[in-house]
Amino acid sequence: MRKKKSRISLDKLNLTNPQKNAISKVLVAQKSKFKKLLHTAHERIHIIGDHTRNFEFWFNVMGHYEYVSMACERVTGWSREEFLGGKIFLDGIIHPDDLERFTGDRKSAFSGSTGKDVEYRILTKDKEE
Repeated sequence: MRKKKSRISLDKLNLTNPQKNAISKVLVAQKSKFKKLLHTAHERIHIIGDHTRNFEFWFNVMGHYEYVSMACERVTGWSREEFLGGKIFLDGIIHPDDLERFTGDRKSAFSGSTGKDVEYRILTKDKEE
């Protein structure tokens, strides 16, 4: 279920039209500024992730991959595109003995727990541990 966005109507503030126009311009400028800052932050994070030797992945709030590092193919045998395209999921390659711990850690992360470095055994595309 989607939350309804709460908005303050400028009409309820008893402002003049020039005041409403000025506030609207400021709000649009602020929104643009924050979008640019967010985009820049994402670019920096991706640059760091792309140059690590570790298999890095980030889920979005819907549980889909938001980012998969380029090291994924070297580590797992599966390409970045296969992960991002939904052809392969971590649940399917985590070693069966580590799957319960992985599932618990993922659940904690989605409920807001802070991240930590963890390692899980995986089965590569060639079925090697």
